[in-house]
Amino acid sequence: GGSPPAAGFSRAARRSRLLAALNVAREGGDFVVPPPAPTGRPGPCGAVMNVLRSSERPMLTREIWAALQEQYPETVPSLTHLKRKVLMSALKNKLIKVHQDGSKHKDHWA
Repeated sequence: GGSPPAAGFSRAARRSRLLAALNVAREGGDFVVPPPAPTGRPGPCGAVMNVLRSSERPMLTREIWAALQEQYPETVPSLTHLKRKVLMSALKNKLIKVHQDGSKHKDHWA
């Protein structure tokens, strides 16, 4: 279950880097497994964390959604996916809901 691994961390990508390092070692070179190439864009969790880090205050779910649409378009498919799959599931132990500006409910993410 869960989401697929990032491109450089998949089993096939790790295996190809390992086999390349073994081939170099067989030919007398040093055995060095190169790290995966950096990806150009973060995934959904990384994008949410970047948005929250750049904010000066806790944000509402809709504010996070708007910032994601602006900074990382097409990273998170929908507002429901953002709330249920990212905020309430994948980042469950990384984020908390807080009161903000005298709010009666814990409706801001920090």
